[in-house]
Amino acid sequence: MIVVTGTPGSGKTAFARELSLLLRAKYLDVNAFARKAGLFSEYDARRRTWEVDSSRLAKALRKAVLGLKGDVVLDSHISHFFPSRYADICFVLRADLKTIYKRLKARHWPSHKVSENLEAEIFEVILTEARQLGHKVQVLDSSRRSAGSLARQAIKNIRLIRKNTGSGSLPN
Repeated sequence: MIVVTGTPGSGKTAFARELSLLLRAKYLDVNAFARKAGLFSEYDARRRTWEVDSSRLAKALRKAVLGLKGDVVLDSHISHFFPSRYADICFVLRADLKTIYKRLKARHWPSHKVSENLEAEIFEVILTEARQLGHKVQVLDSSRRSAGSLARQAIKNIRLIRKNTGSGSLPN
């Protein structure tokens, strides 16, 4: 299990999709999974976002993916709620504030939502949560590197971890 998380606009999805292609792994959009499984508890109209119960999400994700064969790449700003004991590694994508600002504005997000996510990046909210939840965290900066370049580096990191722990192999 490979967890990819980070502040919205940090480059998670491009990276996670590229990583799953290179690994020939299953890709799971955790937001879509949570929506389909009915795990969102309420809609915050001002923030234009759905609230999720992280403990219900963790249980549902564990149940859904642990029986799958091969690598699975979990992608979302909430994917780090997947139980750390089942994850090989957690990649936290970061980007400089200008990059995140441009990406979120290109999505036509309202200014208050952009500001909220910039603050989350400044205060390292997702990085801190991932570490507190016990994940083996690797931080990757997508500000000036392509998703492909980051994914190739990530595969090297995964191979080293698996070599040192004696778990599973990766395709060449």
